[in-house]
Amino acid sequence: MHAITISGLVSVIAALGAVLGQYFGAFDKLLAAWRWLRSKGHRSEAVPTNTLIAMPVRRSNALLWGNAKLGDQKGMQVMADISVTNISSDPLNIPVAILRYRRSWWQVVPKEVRVEPMVKDLRSPYSGAYAIPSKACTGLRANFIFPEVRDHKTGDFIASVAVVDHFGNEHWLKALRFRNPDKPLW
Repeated sequence: MHAITISGLVSVIAALGAVLGQYFGAFDKLLAAWRWLRSKGHRSEAVPTNTLIAMPVRRSNALLWGNAKLGDQKGMQVMADISVTNISSDPLNIPVAILRYRRSWWQVVPKEVRVEPMVKDLRSPYSGAYAIPSKACTGLRANFIFPEVRDHKTGDFIASVAVVDHFGNEHWLKALRFRNPDKPLW
């Protein structure tokens, strides 16, 4: 009869964690390759691919998350302020922003939330569905509200955000750290 020791149990758990980590990492790479191949299949030469540069605004409250309500249902609100620069020769519209996250570390397929972002107009103080002129830089705010319950005490929320232009190009900002405003910075 075999006796189970603590060190043996720790070794089995460590080996299982290493195998699962490799499996999920490889699955992410396989999913990214599939999306890349699928996006290359239906493009024509007239559609530009390098159209936009996006980066989060460098401000302490630029990436936030908090609790929200959707009618009677509890939810979550994630807000991202992003600086976007049009590097193409044509004006660009931004019809969609995508938030991609995992509820837990073991979730294989990530969840996605899509919204219509607000683009700051360069000629006025207003934001809306404005086009970004060629070679211009402006601000964009994506406000994601969705039915997901998360404990406020858990701290930061890690997710990736994509800004999609009207050509269908997805410009990803990966592994952004959304701060909980109720949690102090230090």
